[in-house]
Amino acid sequence: MTTTLPPRRPLPRRAGLTRRQQRGASCVWCCIVLSPDTAVSLGTQTYQLADGQDLEWHPRGCTRCAEAG
Repeated sequence: MTTTLPPRRPLPRRAGLTRRQQRGASCVWCCIVLSPDTAVSLGTQTYQLADGQDLEWHPRGCTRCAEAG
């Protein structure tokens, strides 16, 4: 089961992440592959497209990175 924690450090820029990181399959910080048992949800985040439209994304991290300050 995925745990939810607010990020303790700034999230990387979404544009610089791999597709796996953007869709929550890999940690946004260290790129380790995540499973439901190892993933930590970092909450709903928003980003803005060039046309001004706001979209949501749901980043995830590994336990080690999510708990690091």
